[in-house]
Amino acid sequence: MAALGWFLISNTAANLEARRIASGYGFLSREAGFEIGESFFLRYSAADSYARALVVGLVNTLGVAAIGIVLATVLGGAIGLARLARDALLRTLAAAYVEFVRNVPLLVQLFFWYALITEALPAPREALSPLPGVFLTNRGIFFPGPGSVPELSGFNFVGGAALSPEFATLLIGLATYTAAFIAEIVRAGILAIERGQLDAAYALGLSRWQVTRLVVLPQALRVIVPPLTSQYLNLTKNSSLAVAIGYPDLVSIANTTINQTGQAIEGVAIIMAVYLTVSLRVHELVQRAGGAAVSRALTIALALLIAAALVPFAHWALIDAVWRPDAAACRAAHGACWGFIVEKHRFILYGTYPYEEQWRPALATVLLLALWIMSALRAFWRAWLALVWVCGLAVIGVLMWGGVFGLPYVENERWGGLILTLLLSTFGLASAFPLSILLALGRRSTLPVIRALCVAYIELVRGVPLISLLFMASVMLPLFLPGGMSIDKLARAQIALVLFAAAYLAEVVRGGLQAIPRGQYEAAAAIGLGYWGAMRAVILPQALRIAVPPLVNTFVGFFKDTSLVLIIGLFDLLSTIKVALTEPAWNGYGVEAYFFAALVYFIFCYAMSRYSRRFERQVPAP
Repeated sequence: MAALGWFLISNTAANLEARRIASGYGFLSREAGFEIGESFFLRYSAADSYARALVVGLVNTLGVAAIGIVLATVLGGAIGLARLARDALLRTLAAAYVEFVRNVPLLVQLFFWYALITEALPAPREALSPLPGVFLTNRGIFFPGPGSVPELSGFNFVGGAALSPEFATLLIGLATYTAAFIAEIVRAGILAIERGQLDAAYALGLSRWQVTRLVVLPQALRVIVPPLTSQYLNLTKNSSLAVAIGYPDLVSIANTTINQTGQAIEGVAIIMAVYLTVSLRVHELVQRAGGAAVSRALTIALALLIAAALVPFAHWALIDAVWRPDAAACRAAHGACWGFIVEKHRFILYGTYPYEEQWRPALATVLLLALWIMSALRAFWRAWLALVWVCGLAVIGVLMWGGVFGLPYVENERWGGLILTLLLSTFGLASAFPLSILLALGRRSTLPVIRALCVAYIELVRGVPLISLLFMASVMLPLFLPGGMSIDKLARAQIALVLFAAAYLAEVVRGGLQAIPRGQYEAAAAIGLGYWGAMRAVILPQALRIAVPPLVNTFVGFFKDTSLVLIIGLFDLLSTIKVALTEPAWNGYGVEAYFFAALVYFIFCYAMSRYSRRFERQVPAP
């Protein structure tokens, strides 16, 4: 460890000196020289220092996170209760919401909401007013503020209070996304209460409200609070995605600071330190806090509401939609423009891969999906499956790179679209899984140094957002390498994804190890097996079998997280869609584009989620 530390430090110092980049935090007192579009409570100008700019970003982050936590808790609690309602329609709607929102990457949802606000909402002169004094426009949401109400003046509203499109997008996205996870936590907490507790409460003559207040909530909260803390932490870390839609949060301002000063190490260190501190503080605060006629009426009301929403949606998405790739027809129509997807489907799926060679990534995608399907079938769980994977990945590598068998060579900078998303997920999980097993074993080690190092790594990586690791790999990793040595952007992003996934998978594997009875360890020792022999032949096979459902859930989350590589310039599925929208002829169809992206991610993630549930039912408890 000491040798590795010396190697990294010496290379970093040499690279910084060669590039004439100063080190230290003295830049914080210098004038920032850039404006910040909006801030909570704090005044700021371009003449202020970098330190004040970062403080403004931190306050913006904490503000949107605090409001998002409140909204997500209220919405998630309501949806969780709806999933347990007697009304079948209400339960179905709540379940559909949870399944769809959980299985679509948050970044896709943010882009969708942003397109909906900036493209679908009217200009201020034709603003929608769902409530008196509230106006919805493509320039933001305006509502009454302290002592004043918004009024139209010229081309925009003045007075009152307003939410910018960027802030509204981030707030809506964070709240609706996190609410889906909170809903499942609330449902699980209530279901954890034994039926006998409710029967006893009703036998005492308590009303339904008294049963909920005195019996259900006190017991359910004990189950709900620990996982709820994790969701609050995730929401706070997910706020770092504001950089993708232009909201000036801490990560966005720190990124601007890094670009202007070149001091990437200090900038990334500030991001990681702040998010780690906030995560620990949020965890501490939450741990301290410790009839038939009505049902029929509710069913009718919901049915009417659904019908009222489905009819215009059907007209927009199907009846009035334009399916042919004709931009002029899309401009003249009142429905969705699916012709954009038809026109750009090759670019979305394959990126800038040479047009005449696109059969190669198409075949590679089919082979990769076939490997996934084989691995999901228990009939193929044999030792030779690993060999099949090695051969399959070798064939995929030949197809993608070429240079042999008469195939033209294609550098990985031209890889993009769906196949890049699948490859990042596959290689990321394949590399992270062995590392996660070692980390899980290290965290349970009897050697204090090894245990402390593993705990520190896991907690540090889990305490910071993935976007900070991607930034670190993108701008800092080259500084750690000897002069003249470089790693391309795709490999750097893959390293960051592997390190991130390994920390989360390690905790899942550790949970499986803790579920193995002590007698299994003693039995392995009794037949003469050493530590590694017992782990390989007795303990790990059982632990991994138990851990398969949460492992698959982690795989789903990792597959969604690969969409974040867009932020560092890789051409994945989401990036190709975003670039396709920049063509003038197809500008303005972001709602259709991101709806398509959400559908693609949903298909993959929902399939993995369903597999996890089916496997959990099939495998008997240990």
